[in-house]
Amino acid sequence: MSLSRAAAAPPRGLATTTVPAAAFALGFWGLLVLGIVLGMLALPHGRIGYTLDDPYIHLALAERIAQGHYGINLSEVTAPSSSILWPFLLVPGVGTTWHVWLPLGIALACGAANAVLLGRLVDRLPWAPGADWARIALVVLLVLAGNLAGLPFTGMEHSLQVLLAAACAWGLAEAMRGRPIPLWCLAAAATGPAVRYEMFALVGALMIALAGQRRWAAAAGLLVAALALPVGFGAWLTAQGLPPLPNSVLAKSDVYAGAEGVLGPVLALVSNASLELLRHPRRWPYLALLVLLAALTLRAPPVQRWPLAGAVAALGLHALVGRFGWFYRYEVYALLFGAMVLAVALASASRTWRMAGAAVLLAAAAAQAPAALQSPRAAQNIQDQHYQMHRFVADYWRQGIAVNDLGWVSYQVDPKLYVLDLFGLASNEALRQKHKDGPWMEAMVRRHGIRLAMIYPWWFEGVPESWVRVAELRLSGPRIAPAGDTVTFYATEPGAEAELRRKLAEFAPTLPDGVRLDLR
Repeated sequence: MSLSRAAAAPPRGLATTTVPAAAFALGFWGLLVLGIVLGMLALPHGRIGYTLDDPYIHLALAERIAQGHYGINLSEVTAPSSSILWPFLLVPGVGTTWHVWLPLGIALACGAANAVLLGRLVDRLPWAPGADWARIALVVLLVLAGNLAGLPFTGMEHSLQVLLAAACAWGLAEAMRGRPIPLWCLAAAATGPAVRYEMFALVGALMIALAGQRRWAAAAGLLVAALALPVGFGAWLTAQGLPPLPNSVLAKSDVYAGAEGVLGPVLALVSNASLELLRHPRRWPYLALLVLLAALTLRAPPVQRWPLAGAVAALGLHALVGRFGWFYRYEVYALLFGAMVLAVALASASRTWRMAGAAVLLAAAAAQAPAALQSPRAAQNIQDQHYQMHRFVADYWRQGIAVNDLGWVSYQVDPKLYVLDLFGLASNEALRQKHKDGPWMEAMVRRHGIRLAMIYPWWFEGVPESWVRVAELRLSGPRIAPAGDTVTFYATEPGAEAELRRKLAEFAPTLPDGVRLDLR
């Protein structure tokens, strides 16, 4: 990157002949989004859709919220969403034909805003004359590293989370210039934990920067504001007899057990997190970013040291307790946040440091770029598997079901149908169960009167011997998004087998070309 060591603005001639980085970022992002859409439509029986089944959990929860209930099944209160705010943002339009597209619309708006924001950050860097290609390269790397084009098609809250993370990075950039962190950046940080709990890491980053500026009242106010919704929501969950965190957070959290003493759990946490970072090559760019930011912190001038220390603490905290992967979304908020802070820090660094930073950003972009390439096939996977399961339940079976993948099967169906989530997102009892074996599964379906289970049998410690395997639903192409390429249909009681076979035989001819339903 060709950055000037001086803090002066670019020469007037350069400013008037160069396309603003914000405009280029928005245009590049738009082309990537268009490419993903065209890729989806180009596939056999192609259509635009989400690349995960998870957004339909939020959509289904929004349907129940609109009815005055929190949970998937009307008979019990559960917290299946990983986000406090996201399901409430999806309440408008419940029951309409366009409601299913609301997550995509919000996420695309967030992606566009994010592209503009990071482009403006690039424009504010002290570029040397003739550095147009370096500016363009930095924009491209940041857009790719943030997965700004692929994230909206997950239909999840991560696009909003990444936008808030970019706002936090902007706040640290201001602090690194010796300026107060803008109020809108503090508001974004305070909102973050209500979007996803991991955003507490960035709250901590801004609090450290505020401490460096001796703005103690602002730091305390930020913490109180950030805690308000999560603590209030947790108190409400506790009043319902539930844990203070959503089922999704608890079910997908990594728990490090077996260590004893005071330091034992901490040492085990650090050891396991370090091994995981080293064991997965896809995480190495994140680790390299963390190490480079830490090194820059040690040599930074005092005005930059506190903001950089906050960024290092945030990335380190996510490395310890956060999750990675799951279709390029869990760590991306921290990755883009760190990348934006790095770009600002390198503006006053030597050429050697800038070259090292360019290599790290290139690696981060390369690690996230496959998301856009894989999105079309991932969306087709969801249509082939989860949407077909939804169609069978809504149009043919019309009874309660047991599943391990909650989402489409619970959205736009009769809310009176009981959906037994054996994984535990929508079932408090299943969440608490450690050993999910055959006897436990049989007891669960009998208790809830479930006659059909559609599951990945390998997810569990065993399938009840009394269950009859009736059919297997197979994807039409390579698996990208689902946990498995085959869903097995079981009749969970002898009297259900004949009815299930008959209805599956009626359903099979309606499947898209290439999707197989093998009756046993």
